[in-house]
Amino acid sequence: MQKDNIEQMQNLAQQLREPHGADGIEVAATMHQSNIGMTRACFASLAVAPGETLLEIGHGNGAHVPEFFEDRPSLLYQGLELSALMQREATRLNRDLVSNGKARFEAYGGFAFPFGDQSFDKAMTVNTLYFLPDPLAFLSQIHRTLKLGGNFSMAFAAREFMQTLSFASYGFRLYDVEEVRQMVSSSGLEVLGTDVHEETVMSKERPGTSVRREFIVIRAGKRTTQ
Repeated sequence: MQKDNIEQMQNLAQQLREPHGADGIEVAATMHQSNIGMTRACFASLAVAPGETLLEIGHGNGAHVPEFFEDRPSLLYQGLELSALMQREATRLNRDLVSNGKARFEAYGGFAFPFGDQSFDKAMTVNTLYFLPDPLAFLSQIHRTLKLGGNFSMAFAAREFMQTLSFASYGFRLYDVEEVRQMVSSSGLEVLGTDVHEETVMSKERPGTSVRREFIVIRAGKRTTQ
């Protein structure tokens, strides 16, 4: 691979992990389009009921968030982001939901969640797994902040697909499905199911072309007795 291409892939990988700087808004808009199918599937798997509280970690620009309220206007949404730029952009794009007290967006340092124990009914995350410095600690934070009987869904692409992407060689940590299931169980959450989806998405490496992607949604719950 040419030096210029390597630098381009490295920069893309860094932006996908944490959008920042002048290119961050544009990359986030592209991420929204490429992730929307995964986001919808992950959200649907939770069967969020009206009036419940939902935590989403790694929401990007948050352009999808209004969809969550379409059939459940009494939902309370909390977003959490590693990228301060995305926290600001999501707040801007969802200004009405924020001003009405329906949605909040916060940035954090990537470790402990800034929330109390048993704060949320449901939690979700999409395409964050590859960047977590300590996945088990992350999942333990999910377990801590979920209410008893709460549910969590995680969407990601497995190792086999991710290895076909050049940029995934730079700062991505890839997993097999069974590895992730074992980590979820080790965190104290109970694995409830594994759903496999397929979709066609636009290629990040070759703009104007599309690729077929398989992705996974792992569903888990926090037992009512600990």
